[in-house]
Amino acid sequence: MDRVVDASVAVKWFVPESHTAIAKDIMLLPGTTHVPDLFRAEVVSVLCRKIQVEELSADEGREAVTTFMQLPFQFHPMADLLVPAFEIALVSRQYVYDCVYLILAAQLNIRMVTADRRFYKAIQKTGFKNHIGWIEDALTTGVSDE
Repeated sequence: MDRVVDASVAVKWFVPESHTAIAKDIMLLPGTTHVPDLFRAEVVSVLCRKIQVEELSADEGREAVTTFMQLPFQFHPMADLLVPAFEIALVSRQYVYDCVYLILAAQLNIRMVTADRRFYKAIQKTGFKNHIGWIEDALTTGVSDE
């Protein structure tokens, strides 16, 4: 079952937060995890921020980054996703970089999984609602349209 995951899910693989167990289970699902090429920079940036606000120690952060960089993902160039993501961002009033994940999922005809409730709710009001899944539902409803 292929899927797109955004940084809000990936950070939970390394930082104990609500939905961490579900995020880890999503990571273990069979199939390919597709991500835009900004994914690594975004996740590493969030991990760095978690160290700065003392939610992680520097050593925990280094270990998380090392492990994260070894995980297998299918990367997709962001340049091909920016223009349609821009259009969705205008309609949904969300950030372009969040919409990049959504457009990738739509182009691959699969779902993205997010733990960003604000983004998830905003997309429910658009024609892309079938390409996004809330993290709590990802294991029960599936993350693929196939």
